[in-house]
Amino acid sequence: MCELEVWAEQQAPEELTGAAKDVGRTQLPSELFQSKVNEIAWNMTGEMFFLTTGNGTVEVLAHPSLRHLDTLMAHTAGCYCIAIDPVGRYFAVGSADSLVSLWDISEMLCARTFTKLE
Repeated sequence: MCELEVWAEQQAPEELTGAAKDVGRTQLPSELFQSKVNEIAWNMTGEMFFLTTGNGTVEVLAHPSLRHLDTLMAHTAGCYCIAIDPVGRYFAVGSADSLVSLWDISEMLCARTFTKLE
């Protein structure tokens, strides 16, 4: 299990003191993740937070509240990397299964899977 700490200046919990309160530390519960988190990314508006995991999923959270929005079953092997396109319409996920999946952000659906460089 992993525990992820996200720092957001605008939401410092009252129970935090010292340096942690100064920058606004928020912890996600470890039970939210059943495997390793490999990479994180925000959408272009900063409203969604994406985490790739070692069990082939992409966890989608609201930002800055970190409320869980969706779990995408992206790949059959661990997801290593994620990139958001500059327009903010799609994101790509690379995986240990040697595939890259292209996802529509507004629908949270896989639009295409790449099996080789084209």
